[in-house]
Amino acid sequence: MSRSRATATAIGVAVSALLWAFVVPSAAVALPPPPPNPSDAQISGAAAEKAAASAAVSQAAANSAAMANQIGALEAQTLAAADKHEQAVGQLEIANQTQLQTAQSVKDAGVAVGNAEASVATLAHNSYIQGNFIYTDIMLLTAEGPQDLIERSSMLSVVSQIQMKQVEKLRLAKIAQANADSAAKQAVLDKAAAEKLAKETLDTVTSQLSSAQETMQTLQAQKVQLDAQLAAAQSTLMQLEGAKQTYQQWLAQKQAEEAAAAAAAAKAAADKAAAAQAAAAQAAAAAKPASSGPSSGGSSAPPSNSGASNGAWALPAGGVLTTCFCMRWGEMHYGIDIAAPFMTPIYAAGSGTVKRAGSATGFGQAIYIQHAGGWVTVYGHIEAIYVSVGQQVSAGQVIAGMGSRGFSTGVHLHFEVTQGMYGTRVSPIPWLAARGIYL
Repeated sequence: MSRSRATATAIGVAVSALLWAFVVPSAAVALPPPPPNPSDAQISGAAAEKAAASAAVSQAAANSAAMANQIGALEAQTLAAADKHEQAVGQLEIANQTQLQTAQSVKDAGVAVGNAEASVATLAHNSYIQGNFIYTDIMLLTAEGPQDLIERSSMLSVVSQIQMKQVEKLRLAKIAQANADSAAKQAVLDKAAAEKLAKETLDTVTSQLSSAQETMQTLQAQKVQLDAQLAAAQSTLMQLEGAKQTYQQWLAQKQAEEAAAAAAAAKAAADKAAAAQAAAAQAAAAAKPASSGPSSGGSSAPPSNSGASNGAWALPAGGVLTTCFCMRWGEMHYGIDIAAPFMTPIYAAGSGTVKRAGSATGFGQAIYIQHAGGWVTVYGHIEAIYVSVGQQVSAGQVIAGMGSRGFSTGVHLHFEVTQGMYGTRVSPIPWLAARGIYL
C-alpha cells in the first residue's frame, strides 16, 4: 500500500469516528406542556354534583307529572262546572219566560172577572135607581101572553144562573192563574239560586285550574333550570374525566419517550464504542502491507411522516375505529372516531386549503380543509395544530397531533366529510373508499 493511500485511509477512519460521535438517533419530538391533571376528589365531587342534579331533575319531572294529572282533573271539573252553569242559565231563562206568561194570564183573568163583576154591578145599579121596578119586571109585564110570559121568566132565570156561574168560573180561573204565577215566581227563585251556585262552583274550579297552571309553569321553569344544571354537571364531569385520561396518556407517552431516549442514548454509546473499535482496526489494517478492501455500507432514511396514501388521498390517522357514522345514544354521530395514543400524527386526507384551524365549540380544537370539488374534511379534538388558515397542504401531510380537547372522553380523532363548509355531511368510510383509501 502506498503512503498516500494509507494517509487517505486514516483520514476516512477519522471522519467515520467523528460521524459516529456526533450523528446519533434524533430524540422524539418534544411533548407539549403537561395538560391539566384533575384530582380524584375533583372527579368524585363532579360525579356527586351530577348525581344530585340528576336526582333533582327526576324529582322535578315527577312533580310536573303529578301537577299535569291534577291539571287534567281540574280541567275535567271545570268543563263539567261550565256545562252545569250553562244548563242553569238556560233553565233560569225559561223560568223567567214562564213567569212572565203566568203574570200576563193572571192579569187577563183579572180583567175578565172585573168585566163580569161590572155587568152584575150594572144590573144591581139599575135595580137601585128604579126601585123595585127593575128590568126583569119590565120583561115580564110586556109579555104578549101566558106562554110568552112563561118563556121570558125561564129565560131570565137561565140568564141569571149563567151570569153567576160565569162570574164564579172566572174567579176560580183567576185563583188558579194566581197560584200558577206564584209557582212560576218560586221556580224563578229556585233557578236563580241554582244558577248562582253553579256560577260559584265554576269560578272556584276555574280559579283552582288557573292556580295549578301557574304552578305548572313554575315547575317547568324550575325543570329547565335543573336540566341546564344537569347538563353543566355532565359537561364538567366529562371534561374532568377526559382531562384525566388525556393526562394519563400524556404521562404514558412521556415515559415511553423517556425510555426511548434512554435506549437511544445507550445505543449511541454502544455505536460510538463500536465505531472507535472499527476505526482502530481499520487503522491497524491500513498499516499492514496486505489489506482488505474497504467494506461498503449504507444508511437508512428517516421514516416518512405521511400516513397511508395513494398520492392523491390519504388515511387521516392510524389507530382503531371506535365509532361509526351512525346513531349513538339517540343522536346522529356525523363522523367517524379513530382512537390512538396521545399526539399520534394526524394527516390531511387530501390536498387542499386550510379554511379553519383553531378553537371550535364541542371539538375543543379543529381543522377544516377544503379540497377539489368543494369537499371539506374536518379534524376534531386535536391537541396540537401544525398548519394555519390559508395554507396549502398535500395529501398525507402531518397537520395536527391527536388529543382529547372539547367534549371528549378519550384521545381520538373525530373525522368528518361535508359538501362545502358546514354543508351536508356524508359517511367518511365509503367516501375514502371511493378514493382508494380503506380503513
